[in-house]
Amino acid sequence: MKKRILSILLLCCMVLTLLPTTAFAAETGAMDNIPAKFDVEIDLCNRTSDINIKDSKTYYIYSSSSDPDFVWTKKIQINGKKAAPHIFLDNVNIQVKKDAKTPAIELHGKASAYLYFINRDSKLTGATGRAAIQKNRSEGQLYVLARTGTTVTCKGGYRAAGIGGSWAIRNIGDSMFNMDMYGHGVNMHFGSQSNPDYWGGTINATGGEYGAGIGAGSWGHSGYSGNTIHGGAGERLYFYSGTVNARGGRLAAGIGGGFQGRGSHIYIYGGNIDAQGGDAGAGIGGGVWTTKQDMDGINAASDIVISGGRVSARGQYNAAGIGGGQYVPARNITITGGHVSATGHYGAAIGGGRWCHG
Repeated sequence: MKKRILSILLLCCMVLTLLPTTAFAAETGAMDNIPAKFDVEIDLCNRTSDINIKDSKTYYIYSSSSDPDFVWTKKIQINGKKAAPHIFLDNVNIQVKKDAKTPAIELHGKASAYLYFINRDSKLTGATGRAAIQKNRSEGQLYVLARTGTTVTCKGGYRAAGIGGSWAIRNIGDSMFNMDMYGHGVNMHFGSQSNPDYWGGTINATGGEYGAGIGAGSWGHSGYSGNTIHGGAGERLYFYSGTVNARGGRLAAGIGGGFQGRGSHIYIYGGNIDAQGGDAGAGIGGGVWTTKQDMDGINAASDIVISGGRVSARGQYNAAGIGGGQYVPARNITITGGHVSATGHYGAAIGGGRWCHG
């Protein structure tokens, strides 16, 4: 009996400390330092319309206001599959109206973008159904870096991620419909692998209800059988440096999948990562399903690799710390370096959610 209790305790809470490895993903192309001069400078205090960027120039976007309550209510949009600008943001507080149907910063179409938060802190808030920093498509790349000493705080709207996917409605008659929006949060990079001490700032990301902190929003579909929800994927997520605090909304992962969405191909090479799922969501991995998922199906939390950094992952009720949310299995979780603390709540510390295996 004592051995059984000990096994359960080990399953629900694990702390691993391993030697670091030197393996990294391909170079990201992010700048190592802040440039001495920018191609374009924009003061939000003098701007009354959206900012639409279609090129790959360097931008300095800031607020000259000394008023801590100054808020800009428009959005920054990066548009076009060939666009890949380097955008440096300083003292930017964008809070779009809840019914505005827009994120604070949007990668539209197949665009890529490098976002650097420097000097004074910034805050971004998305509208209902929209992320704070939203990547509409799986194509293209999103890079988010914060200068050491700088904090950016991102809050997603209802059913949207803090950083990543939106609430994607596939019913053309729905007021939230947008053909170019998906619930996916795919191909996103955080921090710097080549100059991690310089880009060691803090990124706070909180999902709205059913949205991951970082990763997927909720993918909605309205059909003849009534309203159903199909989750978006949070995958190909890379973490290199800095402090990342990710909080999932209800039924979503801290990092990974939204409600009924998978979390896979998540790579942590460095940094201080603190991820907490919403109700029944994993800290890192899958969101929540309402029925038990097949271990061999595409909805398993899978291919999560940690090779460095300090990682704290906490799953909520019925969820794993690293792995599956409620009813979600897990496979291919690899830890080769770093310090990892993982805690499940009626789910494995590392592995499957409740009623599933890893």
